[in-house]
Amino acid sequence: MLTILICTALPAQSVGLVLSGGGAKGLTHIGIIHALEDNGIPIDYVAGTSMGAIVASLYAMGYSPREMVDFIASPEFHRAYTGSLDENNLYYIKRNDPTPEFLTVRANLAADSVAFAPSLPTNLINPVYMNLMFMETFAQPTAACEGDFDKLLVPFRCVASNVYEKRPVIFDHGDLGNAVRASMTFPFVFKPIEVDGELAYDGGIFNNFPADVMKDEFHPDFIIGSVVASGQERPAPDDVIGQLETMIMARTEYVLPDTNGILMKFDLKGEVSLLDFHKVQELHDLGYQTTIELLDSIRGKVHRTVPLDTIRARREAFKASFPEIRFRNIYVRGATDEQRLYIKNEIRSSDDEYFTLDELRQAYFRLLSDNSISEIRPTAIYNPFDRSYDLQLDVTLEDNISLMLGGALSTGNISQVYYGFYFNHLGRRSTELLLDGQLGRTYNNVQLMARFNFLTDEMPISVRLLGAYSTIDYYKQDYLFSGSSEPALNKERESFLKLKTALPFLSQQKAEFGIGIGRIIDTYVPGGTLDLQNPLYSTNDYKLFGGSVFFGQNSLNSPQYATKGREQYVLAQVFSGTNTYTPSDVPRAPSSLKPPIDVSPVSWLQVVFKDHRYMPLSNKFTLGIYAEGFYSSRNLAQNFTATLMQANAFTPTASSTFTYNSFFRSNKYVAAGLIPVYNLSSIFSVRLEGYAFLPLRPILQDDAYRPYYGHYFSRLGLIEELSIVGRFSTIVASAYLSHNNSPQNPWGVGLTVGWQLFNTRFIER
Repeated sequence: MLTILICTALPAQSVGLVLSGGGAKGLTHIGIIHALEDNGIPIDYVAGTSMGAIVASLYAMGYSPREMVDFIASPEFHRAYTGSLDENNLYYIKRNDPTPEFLTVRANLAADSVAFAPSLPTNLINPVYMNLMFMETFAQPTAACEGDFDKLLVPFRCVASNVYEKRPVIFDHGDLGNAVRASMTFPFVFKPIEVDGELAYDGGIFNNFPADVMKDEFHPDFIIGSVVASGQERPAPDDVIGQLETMIMARTEYVLPDTNGILMKFDLKGEVSLLDFHKVQELHDLGYQTTIELLDSIRGKVHRTVPLDTIRARREAFKASFPEIRFRNIYVRGATDEQRLYIKNEIRSSDDEYFTLDELRQAYFRLLSDNSISEIRPTAIYNPFDRSYDLQLDVTLEDNISLMLGGALSTGNISQVYYGFYFNHLGRRSTELLLDGQLGRTYNNVQLMARFNFLTDEMPISVRLLGAYSTIDYYKQDYLFSGSSEPALNKERESFLKLKTALPFLSQQKAEFGIGIGRIIDTYVPGGTLDLQNPLYSTNDYKLFGGSVFFGQNSLNSPQYATKGREQYVLAQVFSGTNTYTPSDVPRAPSSLKPPIDVSPVSWLQVVFKDHRYMPLSNKFTLGIYAEGFYSSRNLAQNFTATLMQANAFTPTASSTFTYNSFFRSNKYVAAGLIPVYNLSSIFSVRLEGYAFLPLRPILQDDAYRPYYGHYFSRLGLIEELSIVGRFSTIVASAYLSHNNSPQNPWGVGLTVGWQLFNTRFIER
């Protein structure tokens, strides 16, 4: 619905345009500007709040309406308002393995007093991309106008809010990007910035329609006002943003001052939400058409016209005055001297006097991939004497101590409690320490990880030291609610120490080289039948030395139940050592008899390839594609179970991770899968997963439990799983029904709350 108010007066000479806030609804303003330009109506001054400030600022700095639409529709703007990062900006070399915590409390050793507090989000949208985009977009026009908003192509004003002093803040000079960013920072959605030492929030809190600012600052003869903000209707129970808007935003009188003007009010409540920026063309067209319908009324008051060619010429001349962005000096705030040196070296590692915006962009995302830095807000300060820019970085460091609690609660055997202690320190290098582990019926683990990030010869290097001890109990069935008291059929104990060094590889991939020593003890019933009265276990004790080479990347948006991104890698490992075999048929008496022990050398090479990616088909549908190949030159062991215990397990779903199923274990296989995903909402999705598993030659056993290879491609394994998944802020939940075509335990059903993620294994798979 559109409401039009017209005030009568003498023919006007100068025209001011006032644009209200209102989130994505403010894209209607672009269509109004477009229609005015096309029909020669002058726009001499602009003022806006929130989204109105964004549109007004873009126009003031020389964007045409078409360029504004393209900017709002661009992938860069989408990443800014969603907080998502493009996979090209994810530096895999600095990422740690995902951990299953859902509660984190943090403290800072550098503070005057150490107090642990829960880590709660203060804003819904990650500001990482927004901070950079605002600097890139507004640095040049700020330089061109010398920080005086009256010297922009069109004089400009915007309004923010000082919540502490409970008053509006009017921006008429300074950094244009900071002014606009302050004006549009809706509380709890976007992160506020400091202006003159005070936090600045959305201008709509105190003045969502700055018509009074337009009149007081510019005194135009005629004002055109556009109001897209919702009224004060009661929000729906599930409209969280609407509820925040009702609580936070002061009631605004959307009227023009006592002057000549026309006011357009668009009631779009319920049709367009705060972040519906993908509707930019639709909203532009609404504003354009509405303005066309009012042209006769506007022309009756505004007799002066400006040809479109004149506007275009002025616009191009103003943009031609933009100084090229090249940086010279770097100033870092919020860090120690050693931290400043580390940050500067990451950005400028050469002796060149100047560095480019592209070099800054790469270093910016590389720094934010470091787990010691939570936010960097860059500001470009122009130096007219040599037409360069100084780069000012406002850095926010992560708290350096974290206590973590998490895990998963499952109706099956894999219920886990996760605990972790994390410490980071940023100095001349970045250092991280993580002591964590898990407790559960199936899997128990403790691991220590130390990580050091260096910058040497212009190349970042990451070094990790890993030490771990784990036990895994493979039960015969995955009992619903873990209702079985039957002892585990097969058990594994593992301890190892590894050293890994990672380097950047190609784009955002990494190459990682590792060496390590480890011990693996398999305890099992070789025949597959457990006598509860007289359990006889065999053991294989492997003492190994190994090396590994990894090339890969991972941009999946979630470690489990991903919906976009891709994981792709090749991992080659070589091992050498001994296997000490102790059979189960050892006489129990007399005690003087020693078990017959077989010690034999072992060595093998294994290579695994994996490609797991998701492709959006529509707003609701995503198709995942999965491919995996595995090769191992490992020989068959003394018996069938010993061989299968160390064969690679194909476990593509979360529910199958620690399920022991000999049908899906092999030393050589290929596998593939399709994963259609239907997104019910931003939280819930339905997944249907289907996988085919084809061993080169299946591992079989004879009547004496001795292993042998079957015929080539004589077995095909199939796995299907249907699940409903809910992703919440720090936790995931799923209900699933699974099936496979193996003769043992073909069906599975369950409910899991939490992340089923586990620490590193010595033999990585």
